[in-house]
Amino acid sequence: MKHVNPRNNKMDSDLILKTIEDKELFIETILNPPEPNEKLKRAFMRYGEKIQNNNL
Repeated sequence: MKHVNPRNNKMDSDLILKTIEDKELFIETILNPPEPNEKLKRAFMRYGEKIQNNNL
């Protein structure tokens, strides 16, 4: 569902992605995400450990 801001009649996405370049970069990143780096991999492992131990 598209949401229009009643204050300025703009789409919410237009407030964040102001230029066509912003929109193209967003779509490109969604369709072709970068590989996770080591910091993200470690965070994922810690999160999984906490879930298994019910420490979250």
